[in-house]
Amino acid sequence: MLVTRRDLITAAIAAATLAGCSATPEPAKQAHDLTILPLSGEWARPTAAGQRWVTTSEQNGIALVDPEGRILDSWDTNAEFLDTRSVRLNGKPMEVFASYNPEAGMPLLFTVSPQGKAIEHRTSVPSFGFPVEGLCFFHDTDNDDLYLFTLSEKFLAHQYLVTQSNQEGLKLTEVRNLPVPAGAETCATDDLTDTLFVAEEGVGIWAYNASPEADLARSPVAMAEPFGALGKGPKGLDTIPGGIAAYELDNPFIHLIQATEDGYRHHSSVNLGQDVAPDSITATAGSDEVKAIVFDEISEQLEQVELPFTTTPPEPNARFPQVYAEVETAPVPVIGDAADDPEIWVNRGNPGKSLVLGTDKRNGLLVYNLEGEQLQSLNVGRINNVDIRYGVPYHGKTVDIAVATNRTRNSLSLFAIDRERASVIPVTEVPTALPEIYGFCMYQSASGTYAIANDKDGRFHQFRLNLTDRNWGAERVREFKVASQPEGCVADDRRQTLFVGEEDRAIWVLDAEPEASSNMVKLDGIGEHLTDDIEGLTFYRGETQDYLVASSQGDNTYVIYNAEPPYQFRGKFRIGINHQKLIDGASETDGIAATSANLGGIWSEGMLVVQDGRNVLPTEAQNFKYVPWSRIRSVLNLER
Repeated sequence: MLVTRRDLITAAIAAATLAGCSATPEPAKQAHDLTILPLSGEWARPTAAGQRWVTTSEQNGIALVDPEGRILDSWDTNAEFLDTRSVRLNGKPMEVFASYNPEAGMPLLFTVSPQGKAIEHRTSVPSFGFPVEGLCFFHDTDNDDLYLFTLSEKFLAHQYLVTQSNQEGLKLTEVRNLPVPAGAETCATDDLTDTLFVAEEGVGIWAYNASPEADLARSPVAMAEPFGALGKGPKGLDTIPGGIAAYELDNPFIHLIQATEDGYRHHSSVNLGQDVAPDSITATAGSDEVKAIVFDEISEQLEQVELPFTTTPPEPNARFPQVYAEVETAPVPVIGDAADDPEIWVNRGNPGKSLVLGTDKRNGLLVYNLEGEQLQSLNVGRINNVDIRYGVPYHGKTVDIAVATNRTRNSLSLFAIDRERASVIPVTEVPTALPEIYGFCMYQSASGTYAIANDKDGRFHQFRLNLTDRNWGAERVREFKVASQPEGCVADDRRQTLFVGEEDRAIWVLDAEPEASSNMVKLDGIGEHLTDDIEGLTFYRGETQDYLVASSQGDNTYVIYNAEPPYQFRGKFRIGINHQKLIDGASETDGIAATSANLGGIWSEGMLVVQDGRNVLPTEAQNFKYVPWSRIRSVLNLER
């Protein structure tokens, strides 16, 4: 691989951020003792049942063998690479293996029987249309989801969900693609910390978040000399509890990298001897020892070496209860950061014909039905946030009103919702004095119907809407401010309370009436429950208990509080994959909306609608996800 000056400069900058990797330790001078294994193949993995191995080779295919190398079962197919996980698919425990047929360009999936006697569920997945350079499994223990990463010559890591169908056997469904370096040929994952490690041959090791809902950022782990301690750089790697074992390009060394609280550090190097040329690695960890199995290109044998490493499993990432969406909307028209804030219009005459309004901050306002189908697209400008109230006059009849912040004009866009036709009609624009209008919510009481908009500088302007039969307008009646950028807000009309979110600091509570004091009380701040940014806020009015829901964007969770003092924290959850309908989870959420109205069927307790900032399975433009409230109530044990 050709490493350019730009590559080296990038590596140097990255390596400078690493703890303990700037100095190059002395390599191990004395070769370690190697044990030749009686196994035939280029890759080997022990089975979970013990006393069995699975091996692969391009010449001999896939074999299940005992410790003496006797073949118990085999699959006559070209095969290279090998990884495995023990998981549950369709509720059944399985030991799943993955390999690759380079001749046919097909990934190979199979299982080993619980007794370790047979290869089962053999599946040749149709060719992806690109050569695979390496593969590895990732087990998302949150949902017990199994994923397969494949590295391609397209400089991408392709992530697939592994499922089992009684009719089709094991199946791969594309989730997303991650850009990886041109020299990426080996990967491995740490299931405890949701980390994907990729070895860029001759350059370094990179870490990615393996969760399908994570962003695409990477961070450096260890680099080649002179910027790190990996000599000529890595060629391949495998994970061990608390670290990584990587073998060096064109040198007989295994480097051990240890995970620390603030990153990674080079632990030690193992010299395999000058007559060894490793070309694959499998790391195994027992209760008191760590070993590596390498394929030696010179002897063409699998050999085992003990590693001087004490396993210290890292602290697992925080786990939260999971719910899943029942419906997702059609994607918004534009790729990128476009969808933002939803609101639910309850059709009181025919609840099953209720609507979801979603903002497209590149174009306007989108209208969906409860099946997620787009019904309308109102291209009125860069609409950011939207809210709804009920029962206002318009041209001789009673309609409902939607108001949204319009960043094209720094105005309020007013819409009428025709109850009979269940359609949204643009009415007028109301100018504001906010130079960067942003977030928004509405409030309705005996004193009037109000629109409350905020600016990126922290200002809130409260407008009383003047809604006559023929003319709709607004007048500013109040102004207040938070110290930094806000966005989400929501009002509890019954208690005359306004909740506002200051993205990097806290959720605040104040009186919603325009003549009332603007003094704010802190409900909760960034820290134990909330991870910045605090984005959307919404209100759920239950039969016996009302709830405030907040989008905690920094950790892709949704946080629930009782909606009256002392605003007790009730729990937080994530939205995961709906396997049956292949609807992905939700992440990087901006706006959210909830209703407790009985919309029929699975929506009998209402629903939560969230904006999905990363719409995957497969990767598409952003959209909105619908979650039955009953699922949220159940996982958090909430009152109705």
